[in-house]
Formats: sequence, structure tokens, C-alpha cells
Amino acid sequence: MDRLHRKTVMQRQRYAFTLIELLVVISVIALLIAILLPMLAAARRSARSVQCASNQRQMGIAITAFQTDFKGYTPIAGKIWTLLPQDTPQLQLDGQGRALPMPALLADYMRLGFDKSTTARVQQQQQDLDVMEPFLCPLQGEVPNNALYLEFVATGYKAPRAAVSFGFNEALFGQEAGDTRLAGNTNRVVDPSSTAVLGDAQPRTIGGGALTADWITFPSGIGYNSTMRVLYDAGYTAFDLERHEGSMNVSFLDGHGETLQPAGFDRAFLSKGMR
Repeated sequence: MDRLHRKTVMQRQRYAFTLIELLVVISVIALLIAILLPMLAAARRSARSVQCASNQRQMGIAITAFQTDFKGYTPIAGKIWTLLPQDTPQLQLDGQGRALPMPALLADYMRLGFDKSTTARVQQQQQDLDVMEPFLCPLQGEVPNNALYLEFVATGYKAPRAAVSFGFNEALFGQEAGDTRLAGNTNRVVDPSSTAVLGDAQPRTIGGGALTADWITFPSGIGYNSTMRVLYDAGYTAFDLERHEGSMNVSFLDGHGETLQPAGFDRAFLSKGMR
């Protein structure tokens, strides 16, 4: 028995880690974690950026389906200052006779199951981040709840607020400052592959504080034949280049998307390329 006991003890001693070996293993594991964590974080950011582009694509497909149903007319984005309901063939109303803003107009095409029976119900859904997930960029730090409005001067009505991460080409979707045209018709577009539909954006603010607008659009009021580059160079602050580390996702009317830096904004047309 003594001989068997000594053999068992020797076997245990033979397979035991020394303190130095244990420290080496811990150091190797710590080194691997230090190497892999940034890679995992980068992979996670990349996946979220892809999800952002996918959400934009879903919206673009819904917008295309909408304008197909409405003879080229797009849903309305931003404030419409002078147009009346009879001037907007794409107008749809909720159960209380109020005009529906863009997310509610696109909800059926995106199979979101919006309840449009009351204005209050539309507003509640458009501020629900779970419901509005297809309209959001996963990399946006704080989602604004004041992205899109629709206003008719004749009634003084503002449509419900909506949580949306993207800005829309105002020249395509509605008002153009100084020369309001019939609200949003894709038949005006000469170059769909270069005409921006939407892109990463944030509300304009004064010194990072108070909002200067209640909606997010890329306006062309600085002059026709404008592009995102012209708007960016003029100091417009709605471009969100922080989410994707110096770039932003932009979707175009022909259905494709690009990740652009400011140097490439001249390829994203606003009023340029429109009749």
C-alpha cells in the first residue's frame, strides 16, 4: 500500500502546475484578450454599420414601392410650408383625418403593422424605439425624437414626431426653399444612380444645444445643381460623420448604397440632376 500511495503522489506531483507555469498561462490569456478585444469591438461596429446600411436599403425599397403605387410621387419628408392637401396626391390620413408623416406612410410597405386609427397612436408608435428599429442606425448614440414633421399652413397641423436616424433629400421629397415645386416626384430625376435619397444625419443645433429645426433633411435651398458636397462646404451641420468613423452611409434612388467621406459628397446629388 505504501508503494502504491507513493506512486499516486508522484503522479499527482508530475501533473501539477508550478506557480511560474500558472502565471505564464494567465499572462498568455491576458495578452490574447488584449489583442482580441479591439478586433471584436471593430467587428461589432462593422456589423452595426452593415445593419445601418440594411435599414437604409429597407427604407429605400419601401420608398420605391410607394412611388410606384403613387405614379412617381414620393412620401413627404420635412415641413411643407405652402402646399395644401389637394396639391399632394401621395397624401394619406389617419383615422382622425390628420396627414400621415413618412414613417407611417412607409409602415405598410415595411410590414411594421402600424395602427393608424388615431393621431396619438401614430405618435406613440413613432417614438417607440423597438417599433422604429428599421428607421434607426444602431450606431447612433442618442436617437432624436424630433426627426420628421409634416405641416399644412391651412390647418396649422404638425404631424407626430418620429425617431429616425436619417436625413432625407428635400429636393426629392418635397420643399425646395425659394421655389416650392409639386411635392416630391421621381419623374423629375434625370440621374437616379447619383441622386441621394437619404443618409446618416442628426438634428441641427446651436453649439450642440438647442435645435434649430424640427426635422432632418438635406435642403437644396443654397442653390440648384447642389450636391451634398456643396451643402457640407457651406457649413450645414446635419451630416453625421461620427457613427461610422468619418464616413456616412448614403442611399441612392436606383437602390444602391455607398459609404461616403466628405471628399465623395460631390457624387451625392440633391437638386442636381433634376428637371
